[in-house]
Amino acid sequence: MIQPVSCSECGSAVPRDAPDGICPTCLWQLGWDEPNLAALVSAPSTDAIGSTVRTVAGLEETASVGVLAPPRRAARQPTDAAAPPILRRLGNYDLIEELGRGGMGVVFKAVQRRADRLVAVKLILGGAASGAEDRERFESEVQALARLKHPNIVPVFEVGDVEDCPYYSMEYMPGGTLSQLAKDGPLPPEKAAAIVETLAGAVEAAHQVGVLHRDIKPGNVLLDAEGTPKLTDFGLAKRLDRDDGLTHTGSVLGTPGYMPPEQARGERYLTPAADVYSLGATLFALLAGRPPFAGKDFHDTLQKVLQDDAPRLRGKRPDVSRDLEAVCLKCLEKDSHRRYATAQALADDLARWREGASTIARPQSLARRALRQALRRWRPAALAGTLIGGTLLAVALAALLVVYYRDPVRTQHADLLRGETLTLIKAAGPPKWQRWAAGTGSVSDAAASGPFQVFSAGSGLLELVPTVPRNHFRITAEFKHEEAVDATSCVGIYVARSEAENIEDSVAARAVLVFFRDRPGTQKSVFSIGDILDVQDSLLLSTPAHPFLVQGSPQASLAVKEPKPSVQRPWRRVIAEVGPAGIRVQFFSDLNGPPRDAATKPIQLNRFWQQNPAYREWLKTNHPEVTSARLEYAPHGGCGIFVRNAKAMFRNVVVEPLP
Repeated sequence: MIQPVSCSECGSAVPRDAPDGICPTCLWQLGWDEPNLAALVSAPSTDAIGSTVRTVAGLEETASVGVLAPPRRAARQPTDAAAPPILRRLGNYDLIEELGRGGMGVVFKAVQRRADRLVAVKLILGGAASGAEDRERFESEVQALARLKHPNIVPVFEVGDVEDCPYYSMEYMPGGTLSQLAKDGPLPPEKAAAIVETLAGAVEAAHQVGVLHRDIKPGNVLLDAEGTPKLTDFGLAKRLDRDDGLTHTGSVLGTPGYMPPEQARGERYLTPAADVYSLGATLFALLAGRPPFAGKDFHDTLQKVLQDDAPRLRGKRPDVSRDLEAVCLKCLEKDSHRRYATAQALADDLARWREGASTIARPQSLARRALRQALRRWRPAALAGTLIGGTLLAVALAALLVVYYRDPVRTQHADLLRGETLTLIKAAGPPKWQRWAAGTGSVSDAAASGPFQVFSAGSGLLELVPTVPRNHFRITAEFKHEEAVDATSCVGIYVARSEAENIEDSVAARAVLVFFRDRPGTQKSVFSIGDILDVQDSLLLSTPAHPFLVQGSPQASLAVKEPKPSVQRPWRRVIAEVGPAGIRVQFFSDLNGPPRDAATKPIQLNRFWQQNPAYREWLKTNHPEVTSARLEYAPHGGCGIFVRNAKAMFRNVVVEPLP
């Protein structure tokens, strides 16, 4: 007796003459013609990404079909007609909708059958036919994501490979992308600032484990059901602690409207400042409705990124405050050293703005913007001057000569060379000249009355004298610690700053720091013991992985016992006498009282390295070019202000040449 045959698709009985063991009902529902049927019969499996699969939602398993296939029961078709169709099947996932694609991958909305949940699945574009470099980038992206655990970075659930087609699954974000949210128009300033502040925290977490994103933009930010932003698409991510060989000098990768100039130039070694720029471009786009630079095509946009200053936000959005505009434009500085040192510094400044506090970034004056434009476009201006005539050219040259002879740095150098005492900061008002030699921070406006104020959320060296043309001089400074950010807050001065030359991708400097660590110590009735005067011979190193690293070798330390301030800390005076043989530091607890001494003399960096074996090994491995011979003690080096995680006021800063 002949045994009845069951349909390999639906499990029902099939007539003996049914083609290839499939019942007529299934054939009619699937709508297969003879070529499709022949392909199904010859296919060993339907799990591969390129296979023909059923377009019925809820299918649990697709069988391999053959003429002599043993009878087995497949899942029944769902009765819910509104269920989405299955586009493709990939292992444990049913792909039901394409969410987007880029240059390297395509992302699908999918059902993870075993977990019974919606996920997003990213496949390498081209599947099994993809090239070796694309596969390396895909693997690099997966490795980068594996290092990241942050509530505002889309998490990865599973990584797999089906028939030589790599993929990974991640959390499905039903809120769409940030660019879709902004399609209806620019966002309110408070909402845009809060979103970018959140993203900056996620980017900082990535930087802390050595991952650089390199493609931050609204399209790579997803929103969950509550509207919480989460960063995704690390397809261009790069490990800061190694060279993966995927980025070549001169190659431009990323989205032109959101990439920094150094990335647009195709520079191989990027720093965290590149992601800070992209965060600023994202903030600009959310506030203005378009990225800061948008040309006719890819190359036109790159030229604007390289040559043009970012447009002013308030010209498009008058309701955006000047401080928020300043935060955005600080991120978009062409010079990476003028941007925020870290993504966390950007997040902190946005938090200060949202709380109504003063920000590190300050609005640019009209004169400064005009000067930058003139310096950037000097060639067209010179050509116009030539065409107008020699008279105008002579006037311009005369004006340049006037500016040259009134240059404050040149004037400082000449006065000190003649042995004159030079007042760098008076009792009130700003310095005669200043620049951030290392780190970053904010200073009080030039028009502000009262003592000069400095604030740094990280570590900053504000230079007041680039070089002293004498090997023997005395510098006096009075300062007051107004506000401490945390227990590491320091306020003081630095002298003898020298910088090593010809070090690629890094900056190495040496300086002697004289500062107070204003931290709470042992509290007694009316005295506070714990405000420590420190003198350190320090190595200052800026690398792609560490924007500002200070490693000091203590030379002197003095605990100060003084009355506890009832409202604020007192003014203090420090005198540092710098000479070829060493440095002598005097401290005045009472401005009108006698000084206390803390004598020091310089040490060589080889001794400094011997005292710090772990740091010596790290420096030797990562930066063998930094040697003691290239950073010798230089008494004539730069002088200025040192502030770490603090706000302080400075006055009566004087440099006096000595015989």
